[in-house]
Amino acid sequence: MRNVYYMFHVLTEDYNVPRDRIRFLYVAFQASRFRNMVPEDTVDEICTVYHVRRTITEWLNSTSDENVLIYVASHGVGYNLEENLLKGGRIDADEDEEYEISEAVYGEDVDEDRKLNSWFGVDEAIEFSSYYENFPVQYYWDDVLKRDLESVTCNQLILIFDACYSGGFIDDLSAPNRVIITSTGETNRAWHRPVEEDEVFDEFSGNLIDALHGYNASWYNLDADNRIEHGDPVNADANNNGVLTWREIYNYAKKNDCYAYCETPWFDDDGNGYPTYVNGRVYRDYRLTLTHNYGGTTSPSPGEHIYVEGTVVSVYAIVRVSGYEFDHWVPDNWPWYYSMYNIYPRENPYNVTMDADHSLFAYFVEPGSTSGGDDTCPTLFVWNGTGYVDYGVIDIHNPSGEDVVREVSIATEDLAVENGKAKIRLQEGWEGLNFSESEIDQVRLYAINEDGKQKPCPLLSAEHSSLGDILEEIKASDDVKVQILLLETIDLTFKVSEDVQGFTFIIEGCNMYKQ
Repeated sequence: MRNVYYMFHVLTEDYNVPRDRIRFLYVAFQASRFRNMVPEDTVDEICTVYHVRRTITEWLNSTSDENVLIYVASHGVGYNLEENLLKGGRIDADEDEEYEISEAVYGEDVDEDRKLNSWFGVDEAIEFSSYYENFPVQYYWDDVLKRDLESVTCNQLILIFDACYSGGFIDDLSAPNRVIITSTGETNRAWHRPVEEDEVFDEFSGNLIDALHGYNASWYNLDADNRIEHGDPVNADANNNGVLTWREIYNYAKKNDCYAYCETPWFDDDGNGYPTYVNGRVYRDYRLTLTHNYGGTTSPSPGEHIYVEGTVVSVYAIVRVSGYEFDHWVPDNWPWYYSMYNIYPRENPYNVTMDADHSLFAYFVEPGSTSGGDDTCPTLFVWNGTGYVDYGVIDIHNPSGEDVVREVSIATEDLAVENGKAKIRLQEGWEGLNFSESEIDQVRLYAINEDGKQKPCPLLSAEHSSLGDILEEIKASDDVKVQILLLETIDLTFKVSEDVQGFTFIIEGCNMYKQ
């Protein structure tokens, strides 16, 4: 009950979903143990198979013109490996037929490792039990739910199941434009958080709804008057682009699920009928991080991308600045001295096999310049209104220690102007480096008007992540410089006028490579 009300609380209060666009069903609402858990007017109907099916095929079908979310927190039945028997589940078939487990499927020749990592093909169901003495246990089978969902027409359907054996729903319910998140695999139980009984939310649901809510929340009383307690902020936006995806929400819930090793949460969003396993074994998602220096970009775009284990990703280096050319790749933060032996890969595209988390840096140079060792310079990020856009590394490397001046063209669609202000961030190096250091002398921003003329944008503020206010130090080209070390940032705010057709960012400074 706590989990369902937490979801209701987040949807209505954080996302402003109108009350008449939500149906809240609960099977034991009148039981004495739960009578005062949530406000009584929250619950629409007692949760029976009949009422759930009617909600989906009639009420939901009449209100499903955009996106539809179905969240289920209940008991589940299916195949239990630990006890080696069906907990109410059946071999996958028509819901009117029942079959015994055949030796061909679960025979002695099937080793335990394969059992743990293969698809069992057992029917699963959501179990609706009650604390009423005369209320019979009811089962909502996956085959029945599959047919009921055929009546739902919507832009995207999100199905979230927090129940034992819920991963087994994926093979029946997977379809295009659907996201399915389950707290467990096909043969696993779901667990509560490891605290005193009835104190907080279920382990997987608590983390998942925390990601939606943006706070680590708890609820220590079974009383509607004691509302959800909000703890520390939560940021599930892994790539910090200001857009929270269901995969990011799932990844956060799985990462923070202390029982993930035995619950094995599953995810499906491609409609292929397969959860987080392939070819008979469980697979993992791996992260590919793409970056580049000044002069070009990459395809896929710079940033973090999630791929299934075994995927081969072809990454292209694309020249973006006239006069530059692609020189080499730096895979997985290979050490600088590899450049001395000319062993950095230079093929384009470059194929990355996702057998672990990987990073790939595209290095661009001006013809005739030397490469290697000078890729630990500041990275430019521009605020687009919802998140920071990676504009690549600005190459200000100079072994002599003399300042280098670089210009970067910024498109108007990438740099948001809010209340006459624009925000830019400089970050030294990136995750995985052992060392990086630059000195910044001056930064400037010019707005390009309709006539192609540049107009200076006054620098309003400059905040160093370690040193604080450095506005005066970087406003002028002089002998005063600001040091920026690995992963430190400088946040810049400029005043910008109207009718801007483009921007030019100029930086003066030096990165003198050190071993």
